Amino acid sequence: MFDWEDGKSQLNSYDESTKTPGLYVTGPMLQSHNMIFCFIYKFQQRFAVVANNIGIKLSKDVSVIEQYKKEGMYLDNLENAKDECAC
Repeated sequence: MFDWEDGKSQLNSYDESTKTPGLYVTGPMLQSHNMIFCFIYKFQQRFAVVANNIGIKLSKDVSVIEQYKKEGMYLDNLENAKDECAC
């Protein structure tokens, strides 16, 4: 269901499989974008990114996502994200 490279599943910028559209990876095992998302706060910030992408694909109103962005719970800019993991 995934293409693999260096032991990591290949995902697009929405954490969706590049091989199987509609299949997403979330949670502490997510390793993508040269980062490990094991810290709970960090991977929770990606849930809204996935939800937003699914909502757009289903032509749903995703305006509620703006609140997640305001609260700092929408991590879509991974350029400034730190790859620190204390777990």
